[in-house]
Amino acid sequence: FASRGLTGEQCRLELELKQLAQVGLVGAPNVGKSTLLRAITRANPAVADYAFTTLRPGIGVLEFEDGLQIRIADIPGLIEGASLDRGLGLTFLRHVERTRLLLFIVDLTSDEPWCGLETLIRELTTYKADLLQRPALLIGNKADAPGAKRNWNRWWQPLAASKAALADLPQELAPLQLGGVMAISALEQKNIEQLARQIRQLVTTTTTTTSSES
Repeated sequence: FASRGLTGEQCRLELELKQLAQVGLVGAPNVGKSTLLRAITRANPAVADYAFTTLRPGIGVLEFEDGLQIRIADIPGLIEGASLDRGLGLTFLRHVERTRLLLFIVDLTSDEPWCGLETLIRELTTYKADLLQRPALLIGNKADAPGAKRNWNRWWQPLAASKAALADLPQELAPLQLGGVMAISALEQKNIEQLARQIRQLVTTTTTTTSSES
């Protein structure tokens, strides 16, 4: 027994890849995100002293002695207008969506107030407002460089010294859910172990909270 088949159906699909990682490194070009990923994981991204060395998000795994593994995504440099797809904006921003913790990386050698962090906050808010509702760490990189200590003391040190200060952020930083502020040198491996412990604490706390809520 046989019957005539029906006309087949056709459809067009547009698939969008979003990296799956618990932690996203967010920052402007050349603040040291790839160097930090190298320092804290076994990933080996390209590192150079020009903007947009990283053309696609890199993934590294932060491993602990007890077997815990945390995936970290290096989101390539965000510039002003990234939320409008300037540069490679949307190509980068979509990979932030699945992270549980954001690490805002700033260059402590910058003399710009708050080291340009306001631009990152604005672009993330414009792209997807609820991104800033997740926990965040503020990492001042290049602490080994000339001028870094002056800028750290000028803007960040009061926030790092007091938990009360994190609950009463300056207007420029108010949208952030900061869980801590830290100065590091990814190049010289300064404070990298302390950063790893802080990442673990915030990621596991967030995971536990999310599981209990669901």
